[in-house]
Amino acid sequence: MSISRSSTEPALQPSTPFGWFIKNNFHHEIFCETDNRFTVKEILTQQEKTRGKRVVVETTLITDIDKKRRKVPGCDKECNELALMYQKELFETKVVDVQGISEKADDCFRFHLEQMKKEMDEKITNNKKEYEIQISAVEQECEEKIRSIKKECEIKISAIEQECEEKIRSMKKECEDVIRTNNQECAENFRGVKTECEIQISTMEDLQQNHANEIQELKSDLGV
Repeated sequence: MSISRSSTEPALQPSTPFGWFIKNNFHHEIFCETDNRFTVKEILTQQEKTRGKRVVVETTLITDIDKKRRKVPGCDKECNELALMYQKELFETKVVDVQGISEKADDCFRFHLEQMKKEMDEKITNNKKEYEIQISAVEQECEEKIRSIKKECEIKISAIEQECEEKIRSMKKECEDVIRTNNQECAENFRGVKTECEIQISTMEDLQQNHANEIQELKSDLGV
């Protein structure tokens, strides 16, 4: 099988990984890229050429599949299967069912997108459950800490109240002792002053009586 190619024709290459895959799985001289089209070079015999058999595949299909593959990780296997199907149809029938491949590619990527969405929903649900568990654990831990702190505060408050009551009782006792001592001193002083006053009064009364007696004697002497 001969390959017709002009010596001046540039050796153009596919522009996408998908195109490279197809090129590398065919004979290296099959594809060239011109005017945004992948063209299958004439690899048929002269007799086949006269029949006008030629296959043209739009680049948009290959580019579209490649873009979808980049958007959806994990689809390399399906892309390779599409490329092999493309290769098989090309060699067996010399005609590529572009619409069929495009529809199968859409189904393939739609399935993967649905799977990704399902996995993402499951992850979101699982993460939500984990977050709820973590939040519940944190809330429980906070409640325990609050109870513990509250209990510690109550113990400290009780100890302070008890200490204050003891100080109040002690100060009250000291005050009562001081008052009692002062009352006792005052009573003793009062008794002392009273006794002294009574003595002075008694002395004054005796002196008054003596003066009265002297006056009476003088009167007697004078014959009054």
